Formats: sequence, C-alpha cells, structure tokens
Amino acid sequence: MKKKIPVILSVDTGVDDAVAILMSLASKNLEIKLIVCGHGNASLEHFENNTIGVLELASAPQIPVILGTLPSEKRQTQIHNAHGTNGLSGVILETGNRKFSMRPAENEIFRIAQETENLHFINLGPSTTLASTITKFPEIKNKLKKIIFMGGSIEERLDTQKPYSEYNVASDPESAEIIFKSGIDILMVPTEIGRKAFLDYFDIFKTKTTNHTGEVLEKIYRNYKHRALKFGVATCDSATIFSIDCPEIFHIQPVHGFVKYFDNIGTGVCLFDFENTPNMNVVTDVDIKKFKKHYFKLLSKLP
Repeated sequence: MKKKIPVILSVDTGVDDAVAILMSLASKNLEIKLIVCGHGNASLEHFENNTIGVLELASAPQIPVILGTLPSEKRQTQIHNAHGTNGLSGVILETGNRKFSMRPAENEIFRIAQETENLHFINLGPSTTLASTITKFPEIKNKLKKIIFMGGSIEERLDTQKPYSEYNVASDPESAEIIFKSGIDILMVPTEIGRKAFLDYFDIFKTKTTNHTGEVLEKIYRNYKHRALKFGVATCDSATIFSIDCPEIFHIQPVHGFVKYFDNIGTGVCLFDFENTPNMNVVTDVDIKKFKKHYFKLLSKLP
C-alpha cells in the first residue's frame, strides 16, 4: 500500500480554502498533520469556525487547528468582497465539539517537521506563518521536503508597470521573499491554473446533487467572486492540492521566481522568469477534463 504524504495546510479559510481542505481529507494520498489559520479571506472571528466547521462537515478525524502568525499591521488586509460576509458566503457551519488550539504556530510546525519524514507544507494563503517559522527555526529548511505555494501569475510580464496583485503574495511579499530564498524545494501554483480549471454552472449543479457536502458547497459557491473570472467558480486552492495529489494532470516547468515591489500598488508581486537560473518549479498548465474528474471523484467520497 502506498504511503500517504504528510502535509501541513496553511489556510485563510474562505470558499476555495474550504474546498481544498475537503479535497485533502478525501484524498487517499494525503495525511493532514496540522491546519494553520492565518489572515486573509475572513476576519479572525470567522476563520476559526470556518476551518473547524469544514472538518465537522466532512466528519473528519480530530486534526489540530491552530492560529498562525499575523503579519505587520501594514499588511493585515482582508478580501471580504470575494468570499462574502464570513468568508463562506454567509454559510454558518456546525463545529460540533472541536476546539481551536492556541499553541504557538512556529513551535508546532517545527515540532511536526522534526518528527515527520517527507513532510510537505501547502501554503494556500499569505505566507507569514511559514516565513516566521523559517526565521525562528532555520534548521527546518532541512526538514521540509517541499513547499507547495498557491501564488503568483505566469501571465504577468517581467517589465509590467501595472501588475496583477495576486493576494497571497501581495498581502505579505516580505514573507514570500524569505520562502523563495530558503533553498527549500518549491512548487508554485499560479492563479491562472485555478481560473482555467473553473467550475461552470453544470459542474456546480452536479456538485449539489452528489451528496450532502456538495449541497453545502453549492450554497457556499453562490456568492464567491474571483476578480479575474466573470462566470463560474475558480479552483485555485484545490488546484494546489491536486498538484501534489495527482501531479500527472499538470504541466510543470522550472523557473526563477522572485518578488518585485511596485510603488503604485504599495506592495510586491511574484514574477516568473523562464530565462534565468531556476530556483523553483511552477505549474503552467492543467488538463481540465482530468481535473474535474478528480474533483468529483474526491467529492463523492465525502458525506
């Protein structure tokens, strides 16, 4: 029997994070060791219930959920308009008797890294917590097998003056820089992949009629808006999970990824240079048909 890949999920539990957690739980290839919640798609008062509620929805085993590191006050931005009032389009999930742990995130991540072989860190939100852990425990660089990072844009020109400020990097570019320079094996999954493999209205109807989890997801999808996608539901975070769960459906290339700062937007963005010496890999394409097949396969395994 194939051994599962142990993963730590770092999330800012909005709509796409919730789906990604569910896909991870349903996967036969992944074992979630820890979920770290940070700032982003929901306020602090909501992401705890969102994350624990997703676990309860899936009847998941008791998986520790902890508060991640918050960025500087300058970088504490949120995007309520994309994910609704509470990050899940206003849908309130039952949490059962699950509890939120207040253990220090960096210490817990490092402890798990010391105890776990082949540990993968999947970053689905701002990268503040991971960067803080690397800074506090630099020896973790030798413990993490790979970082899978949802972020950046492969369509952005290197000479752009009006960049697309993809949120996960732009919300804390300093932390992204620390990770890019860490020397850890990195796979970037840019925003275009989730937009290309979007769920259309037929997919959403099929989701609703699959099972109870699908019924809840359809409600959550109703008010989810991606600024670069006019119709349908973007799957950016699920694509990031699938890039490790079923990498054969993606095209992956070596690339030089870096953060460039722009005064006109007051932050930095991730750019990809395919001509320079590679320091990471990036997903450049996805087989949409196989992607959706895998999505519904995993969805069918949930309650």
